Amino acid sequence: TALPIWRSLILGFVTKQQAQELLQTRPPGTFLLRFSDSEVGGVTVAWVADNDQGERQVWNLQPWWAKDFTIRSLADRIHDLPQLQFLYPEIPKNTAFGQYYNPLQVDSSSKNTDYVTTMLSVTIASSGALSATDSVATPASQASL
Repeated sequence: TALPIWRSLILGFVTKQQAQELLQTRPPGTFLLRFSDSEVGGVTVAWVADNDQGERQVWNLQPWWAKDFTIRSLADRIHDLPQLQFLYPEIPKNTAFGQYYNPLQVDSSSKNTDYVTTMLSVTIASSGALSATDSVATPASQASL
């Protein structure tokens, strides 16, 4: 995917502190993409979620590099993570990235039916506070609180 397509989706050169300030007041599940300030050439995701004590916290994913996107695209990585719901400030992720998702490709070239098909996807290996089963508020539902 060409860089100009992503220009409007990646916030750019934003520090962790700036990302925290932008996201702290947003609903859980809100995220932004930024260039890593500590890992040159990396793109990272910062998002807001509640921690184990129910307090709002901004989290940062380990950066991804161009070589990572040859394995699984940026859009598909975003799609894989249910914790990420709204691209900052409040664009539903499927609206922002949906046109870039790749269809699920099942390798049917093998004639051996003894194998179960596998698929690569991205998950967050972290605490229970960030599990996929946690409910995520929408910007509209947050407004009513």
